[in-house]
Amino acid sequence: MQGNNDSFTPRIEDSVLQEGSYPFQVPAGKELIQSEQAFAPFGHGSGGSDSSGSSERKCLSRHSSPKQRDEVVNGNEDGKAEIRHLYDTKEKSVAGETIYSTKVPIARGVQQRFDRGLGERDEARDVAILHYHNASLQTDCIVVQNPELKRRLAEILSGCVNIDVTAPAVELRPPFTGLVQRVELYGSLRAFQEFRKTGYATFPNILVAFVPGEIVMRSEDGEISAGILKDASIEKEFMGGLVCILRVQVLDWNGKNFGYREKTWKIENFRGFRKATDLDAFPLTAHPEQEKLKQRLVDRGRAFEALCGQHIRNHHGLVHLESGWERKTIFISERIIVDANAFYRFQHYSVPDLTELESVEVEQETDSSRGSNTRSQQKTTLTEKQCMLAVPRVKGFALNMKKWFEFAVSDITPITWNKKLLGNLVIPDEEKQLLLALVAHTAKEEDGGFDDFIEGKGKGLILLLAGPPGVGKTLTAESIAEELKRPLYRVGAGDLGLSADAVESSLQEAFRRCSHWNAVLLIDEADVFLEKRSSDRLAQNELVSVFLTSLEYYQGVLILTTNRTEEIDPAFESRIDIILTYDHLSQDARKQVWSNFISRLPPESVDLDDADLDNLSGWNINGRQIKSAIKTARIMAANEGAPLGVRHLDVVLNIRRRGSKVLGTQG
Repeated sequence: MQGNNDSFTPRIEDSVLQEGSYPFQVPAGKELIQSEQAFAPFGHGSGGSDSSGSSERKCLSRHSSPKQRDEVVNGNEDGKAEIRHLYDTKEKSVAGETIYSTKVPIARGVQQRFDRGLGERDEARDVAILHYHNASLQTDCIVVQNPELKRRLAEILSGCVNIDVTAPAVELRPPFTGLVQRVELYGSLRAFQEFRKTGYATFPNILVAFVPGEIVMRSEDGEISAGILKDASIEKEFMGGLVCILRVQVLDWNGKNFGYREKTWKIENFRGFRKATDLDAFPLTAHPEQEKLKQRLVDRGRAFEALCGQHIRNHHGLVHLESGWERKTIFISERIIVDANAFYRFQHYSVPDLTELESVEVEQETDSSRGSNTRSQQKTTLTEKQCMLAVPRVKGFALNMKKWFEFAVSDITPITWNKKLLGNLVIPDEEKQLLLALVAHTAKEEDGGFDDFIEGKGKGLILLLAGPPGVGKTLTAESIAEELKRPLYRVGAGDLGLSADAVESSLQEAFRRCSHWNAVLLIDEADVFLEKRSSDRLAQNELVSVFLTSLEYYQGVLILTTNRTEEIDPAFESRIDIILTYDHLSQDARKQVWSNFISRLPPESVDLDDADLDNLSGWNINGRQIKSAIKTARIMAANEGAPLGVRHLDVVLNIRRRGSKVLGTQG
């Protein structure tokens, strides 16, 4: 190529994007090199002409011969670098060459319209045609090794995350997004300046708002997300209109390590001007209080970092429940287990691959709330910028609902363990002391302690709590979990199924989860699995046998409750460590239950004295009924704007007694 390189200044004008009337042609037998448009580079100004005064450029075809590749042809005299859309006219020149035009051809009169004559100048030689419409992409890449060109590219492509301008050989690959975007931004400089000045943009110029490498924001379901922009483009949706597509990188945790994953954010088409912060996604720099927003994101990222691993927490907020094609938003206020590893493992999901983070410090971290079986995991110390990019939700399990969700970090709070719950149990003192001793031993027990002679058998602690309803069996299980600071995983007989195969499968799933989380497993009302076997009930016998076998190999804390002690199969006696029996509550026991529940209420909301408790304990009801009566009477008192008094409770208890007579039960 001839001419002085320093005088080459490509100019991109608004006029080059309009339809022109200049025909172009390509020599027959040459295959076109492609791009998004026809691009006429390499033009020279007057300072770039040779001694003959002619401006020249190279026009290459992919399969041209070496001689053809070195051929120098006449260039554009005004030295402009132009972008033009070309169309095949379906006509041939006298030399047998295909004729192309920047105008859309008409079905009739094509020959007359594009007939140039034999002596007319061949304008197709003034451009390098890089894209042939309706042809497949053939360009592999452009490799730049020249130091000066690399230096210029480093300036032009600054901030473009997809191109490594520091490599020994810079590779530019189709569709050359970084280059095309820089050209478009250059041509839209006025729109870019207006956006920076006013913060408003139109959809056709929306790309000026998004610079690759910068942080962009998005709000969804009330939670703000931040990501590093990789690239932005305007695309046409299938059977739809134009949308702006942002490809961003966010920071996530896959249960094993931190890393980046790519997400696609979409901005719908809109008319007129719109403020950047009102868009579906917007650059962080457009936010009027970006420093406060940054700090908010950093704080949330630190909370996200602290929740990676296995943790039991409280949740109070909205979650999304997926049911087939339907997506519901529901409110959950209960204890949860935050555990991304289990989220993928127990649902048989593939663990997502994450792009490795930059060099960071690695440390071992455990959660003491998980007890002695806590597994340490490698975790990184995130930088403030990485914290900003952390996703707003963590994966986990709702203990009451028995379902997996993604929980908003902002809705998660630590648990305050109730260490007094076990001491408040209304049971004989010797039984309470035994429970406290067993719990203390379990909390301190390490692997390698006493076990059965057969490996895998006899580990763990199994308790059977037997007695009538409402006497404290479930409360005992809750107290043990609180004392151990472990999650309580509660299942009912109906959750396990009725067939032997279903029970075995459900038990194994519950055992795996409780072993993974070191949870206390409570099987409530397990009567059907504990019944005596008989020769005329083969299906029931199989159910009991499966349950017996499963108990032998369980290695955690398991609590069973039953209302029918006389129906228990004798074989369970050797499988169970402790059997606690509960009788109907005495009047003194009922007074203690009333006192325990009342003491949990705010003092200013209660107007009851010891004499009132004596009066209330005369009602022959169980602990569950006492709790229900207090709950109902509080609603009545709140409606009156008065503290809870004995009058409210008497009204509720009298109504309950009349209902009990109808049902033929006590009350």
